[in-house]
Amino acid sequence: MPFGTNQKVFFMLDRQFLEYLEGVKLYSPHTIQAYQNDLRQFSAFVSSHFHFDPFRDAANLQKVNASICRAFFAYARGKKTTLQRKKSSLARFFKYQIQLKNINHSPIPCLSFQGGDKKVPSVALEKEINLLLDQMQSLTTFEAVRDWCIFEVLYGCGLRRSELIAIQLEDVDIKNRLLLVKGKGKKQRLQPFNFTVAKALQAYIEVCRREGYDLSKAFFLTSKGEPLYPKFVYRTVKKYLTPLSYLERRSPHILRHTFATHLLNRGADLLAVKELLGHANIKSTERYLRSSIQRLREVYKNAHPRAE
Repeated sequence: MPFGTNQKVFFMLDRQFLEYLEGVKLYSPHTIQAYQNDLRQFSAFVSSHFHFDPFRDAANLQKVNASICRAFFAYARGKKTTLQRKKSSLARFFKYQIQLKNINHSPIPCLSFQGGDKKVPSVALEKEINLLLDQMQSLTTFEAVRDWCIFEVLYGCGLRRSELIAIQLEDVDIKNRLLLVKGKGKKQRLQPFNFTVAKALQAYIEVCRREGYDLSKAFFLTSKGEPLYPKFVYRTVKKYLTPLSYLERRSPHILRHTFATHLLNRGADLLAVKELLGHANIKSTERYLRSSIQRLREVYKNAHPRAE
């Protein structure tokens, strides 16, 4: 366990909580890191302004009240979505402490940071993403074929970056066009893919075998034969998306946004898109409807004779 090493005599309550999220709830490393950052900021604030460590023990935790929490949120500032995430992190932490009987009630006040600054996800245009992929598949070097395959899988399957990195050779079924995806919380799903994704996967496997790369370590490899890592995938995607200047961000997640939006634009059922994305809650998928509806409004405005 990464959170329980080199502890003092007492067991820090925040570390105990993080171990619970990792070992019991099976949260992803990215999610756990977000919780850890929020708890660390709260602890530093309370220590600095109220002169006690809230996570040292149950006695200290019981000193935390609604006034302290309100002061923290006023201090933290930031976007409403960021504040809402911090509130959710602390609320989840205090709920866990109630279960352990370290406190009797949650000190989180009734504050709402919902709405106000949510944006429609930035997505690539269909014609431009198709042109990019067509250009990439004409190259033959190991690096070029691998990059093309990464793009085809991210866009063609709507994967998260962590899901792409976790792919193993045995997860790929080209004959039946199915991919075993290992999602959040160690959940698995079978993801169908199209002919161009199958073509890219086959080309990548062939170039790996031709040049002696060992796919038993991981499916996607660096030129040195090592498994990919998050920053590598980010830099690769950003390099190819840089010409699309209208994108606010050029990260792997943009291809996931683009996958979902393009499906909905072409009439895909929302529940089907939810399953393809591996979302646990339909609310996570509904955000893509806003992008789809925005496009329909633009079409209506440009095409209807009585549109203003």
